[in-house]
Amino acid sequence: MADNPKRSQVRPDPHPESAPRPLSIDCDLWVANVKDCAVEVYTKPTGPVESPRFECCRVFGPDDEVPVILDGREVGKVTVKDVLF
Repeated sequence: MADNPKRSQVRPDPHPESAPRPLSIDCDLWVANVKDCAVEVYTKPTGPVESPRFECCRVFGPDDEVPVILDGREVGKVTVKDVLF
């Protein structure tokens, strides 16, 4: 099967002024790791910098309770099993 030449062309951005700016992360991130039966919780975002990232990551196993934080307050907990199954 031959490549479609129109699809494989790389063209310059016709609107460089609209290029993406550095991202800002302003919330925690949960990753459901189904393969390992875990929930990874990423916290302490770096904010608006060139390469935003999270300062901390905590991994919760199947029987662990993950705190649910809203507006900086813990409002409950949920077990990893409840999230994944």
